[in-house]
Amino acid sequence: MDIKNKVTINADDFGKSASINQAIALCFEKKLINRTTIMVNMPFFKEAVKISQNKCFFDKVGLHINLMEGKPITKDIVKYPQVCTNGIFNGKLQKYIRSHIFYDSQFKKALKDEIEAQINIYIETGFTLLHLDSHFHLHNELIIYSILQYFGKFLPIN
Repeated sequence: MDIKNKVTINADDFGKSASINQAIALCFEKKLINRTTIMVNMPFFKEAVKISQNKCFFDKVGLHINLMEGKPITKDIVKYPQVCTNGIFNGKLQKYIRSHIFYDSQFKKALKDEIEAQINIYIETGFTLLHLDSHFHLHNELIIYSILQYFGKFLPIN
């Protein structure tokens, strides 16, 4: 069995910073990784897109859903202090999710809208949704998992 073609080694946080972008490009060049996931709401997203195109790994970029840091894409989510402070993700969502069982329907809608906006930017950029994961593994939390499961019914997943 050729294990090299069976194992996926993914590097998260593509688009977060110039140094992370360069490190991921170098890892592809040295064949240390074969996938990455990009953060569409981070300041170096556009640079990451160009790097992936120029270095010929655009087709190996998945989506890294981010609800923990950086600036949100949507406006409604900034209303929730358990997610944002001064219009920026504050890193508190995971702790909040783990300490609550029930969520206000408007809060759930704000999360869903933000996730959908990130998915839309990813698709509109031309990526093919090879895979997705989330910053700080939020996709493992039931409320986030159920939102992603909803979108999974409509997305062209390879």
